[in-house]
Amino acid sequence: MELTINTTIVNYAFIVLLCFAVLPPAKASLSIATHGKANVSIVSQANATTSERRAAEELSHTLEKITGAVFETKTNQQEVPKHAIIVGPGDTAKKFFPEVPFDQLGPDEIVMKVKGDMLLLAGGRPRGTTYAVNRFLQEQCGVRWWTPWTTNIPQKTTLKIPQLNVRYASPFEYRAPFWYPAFEQKWKVHNESNDQ
Repeated sequence: MELTINTTIVNYAFIVLLCFAVLPPAKASLSIATHGKANVSIVSQANATTSERRAAEELSHTLEKITGAVFETKTNQQEVPKHAIIVGPGDTAKKFFPEVPFDQLGPDEIVMKVKGDMLLLAGGRPRGTTYAVNRFLQEQCGVRWWTPWTTNIPQKTTLKIPQLNVRYASPFEYRAPFWYPAFEQKWKVHNESNDQ
């Protein structure tokens, strides 16, 4: 009897250890800010459209509101920082993320991808990059644009994001909710309404 109980305990212990041995390792995260200090720069593409430049500016401004850190925004240049958020499709994005088929992205399709110490927020033109930045701020940072007059921006001086590999295109080509807040242009952009 005693031998059977000990054997059972050893078998259970072996199974538990085996489970931990075959579990995938925890995925590392990218540190955006630590204790109110920016750990990344924001890189905007040299050939960015007006909406892509605005998206990079809004990303910088909103991350500052969240973390209290000032995020340096650079226009695409020869030397890209080692730790960066690359906004929009372009030469820099293609250099660091050659596996992303930028020329095949639909007009509202987004890409959010972490590779090493780089985060890519890009999408098809004309609106994809803007939607990628807004989706990132919502899903990874907790920002909510409830109405044109009510926005929730959480405050956390340390911000880390998990490994991301997202490529998404809305199943709906036309998205236009018909209610009062949806007539305000900024709210539309933040919530991926594309009727204009």
